[in-house]
Amino acid sequence: MAEVLHQAGAMAAAHLFRNILGAMSRPGRRVALAHVPAGEDSLLPASLAVITTLCDYQTPVFLGPALASAGALRRIRFDTGAPVAEQPEDAAFALVQASEVGALLGQFAFGSHEYPDRSTTLLVQLPDEGHGSTVEFSGPGVGAPVAVSLAGLGADFWAARAQINLGYPLGLDFIFVQEDGILACPRSTSVRLMEAR
Repeated sequence: MAEVLHQAGAMAAAHLFRNILGAMSRPGRRVALAHVPAGEDSLLPASLAVITTLCDYQTPVFLGPALASAGALRRIRFDTGAPVAEQPEDAAFALVQASEVGALLGQFAFGSHEYPDRSTTLLVQLPDEGHGSTVEFSGPGVGAPVAVSLAGLGADFWAARAQINLGYPLGLDFIFVQEDGILACPRSTSVRLMEAR
């Protein structure tokens, strides 16, 4: 029985990994995640699914103030073994609310010319309701330009993201998280503001 459960867990993890890779390779396309774990405190199920799939004891995780409850920290440590980063710039992955991402954005690691991959990947939890500025994604993996509007993310966020990624290949990769799905915006994606709200 234990062997069957182990195999089922491994298959679910592999499926989640493929889903996350699919989202990163097709920016702007929402990908529903199956086999997501239950949420914890303020952490959405999809957030935990991404963190537990991508993080381990070598990948420090930073939680924004709105999400850094004792239960959330305990769950991430238990499920992944990942150390909790005290400062944003020390994180390989960061999990923040849309409402706080703008204030933290400039504090994360953008990589270096020698090691551009040593940057922070941000998971941004989106609110269930609300408006966001409409932007257009284009570039590698997008195909025809696609219009995207994400609740809680206005023109100021997209302008700051563009400024940070001017030094490409340095920059930040984003995974936007809803209850059971994700949408990615890697640093290689060009984003054009279409409509400010």
